[in-house]
Amino acid sequence: MPSLILQRRRRSTPGSPPSHAAGVRPQPRGGAARPAVFAAALGLSLPRLAGQEGGASLAYKYEIYQEADDRIKVTNHNVRAAFDLGKAAHLSVRGVIDTITGATPTGEPAPAGSDQVPLAHLEDERRAVVVDASRAFGGNTVQLEYAHSKEDDYVSDGYAATWIRDFNQKNTQLQLGFAYNDDSIQPVFFTEARKKASRDFLVGLVQLLDRNTVLTVNLSYGTSDGFLSDPYKIVQKTVEILPGFPLPLTFPENRPSSREKTIVFTQVAHHFENLRASLDTSFRYYTDSHGIGSATVEAAWLQKVGDHLVLSPILRYYTQSQADYYYVNLDDTPIVPVDEPDGSAPHYSSDYRLSKFDAVTIGLKAIWRFNDRWTLDATYERYDMRGRDDATPDSAYVTADILTAGMSLSF
Repeated sequence: MPSLILQRRRRSTPGSPPSHAAGVRPQPRGGAARPAVFAAALGLSLPRLAGQEGGASLAYKYEIYQEADDRIKVTNHNVRAAFDLGKAAHLSVRGVIDTITGATPTGEPAPAGSDQVPLAHLEDERRAVVVDASRAFGGNTVQLEYAHSKEDDYVSDGYAATWIRDFNQKNTQLQLGFAYNDDSIQPVFFTEARKKASRDFLVGLVQLLDRNTVLTVNLSYGTSDGFLSDPYKIVQKTVEILPGFPLPLTFPENRPSSREKTIVFTQVAHHFENLRASLDTSFRYYTDSHGIGSATVEAAWLQKVGDHLVLSPILRYYTQSQADYYYVNLDDTPIVPVDEPDGSAPHYSSDYRLSKFDAVTIGLKAIWRFNDRWTLDATYERYDMRGRDDATPDSAYVTADILTAGMSLSF
């Protein structure tokens, strides 16, 4: 299962930018067969991980996500150590430190005569650890994962289990997975912590169609309940405190206390032997009980250049509808907001990430394989988010530059 449990839950929404500021990248990845097939096809032998007795690897990755106009900046440090415990068992430990600074929309609308939405400055740091263990027996593999993530106002514990079964002379792979997150949210202005629980179920199929083509199909279903609002987002409503004296007041947002989501993910990867290249394409459809529907289309071309270098241009398009309870403000609604929302109706939010918008990401990744032990990689991506509801100010949306660099050593 593609790491369902290590996610930055607090700000994560279906359409969040692909950064730790707002959540993990929205598209899940396929099964273990795909990277092995295409690394071999491109002559990039993978670090010695599972399935090779005595193999081990160390990897480090650094990412910086920077929004334009001094908006959110996130830096991420990610270290991973992996070990083969014999031919059938594998253990990995991953540590994550990321920091977030900068300004983000509060949820208030732009003032009269201006297009600039109000912003609030924030600073935060997250530290997380993930332990992953797997054991193969016969044509089966069982994988267990635990993750712990902590911030000043947010603590998350996650657990996941995946069963993988190989069929058809290992040309077909079935995956069944379950993940559970137990989260606790307590900003300084909360008198006591609020709880949130999330459950995710996954059924996946990886099929080798021919010696150069792999198909992946995943279906996942998830539920969440508890405190699902963002405690730092507010909404505005003009209230007539006295006859003829209207006053714009702000209130904390109030999202429903439960959510169901369904995700369908398909991926086709094909290797072109004569071109020494591979094409990786995917489509993801998301829908939830809050009214959001989204689609993600992604394509990456992996081109081998010489004996050691692979270049990979990347294109990703994302589109979503708005949540049922998204409003720029509450002035033209009969909604009466409350001072202490608890997830019961009425529901309302002015978080721009719940609006109707499109997003495009373009990028280029380079992988340099020095030898059988050392690999370096670097990626640049440009993220551009555009609203489509003709109501949310353009200044709410973001453009961002994302730089990633990593290295790995196998032995």
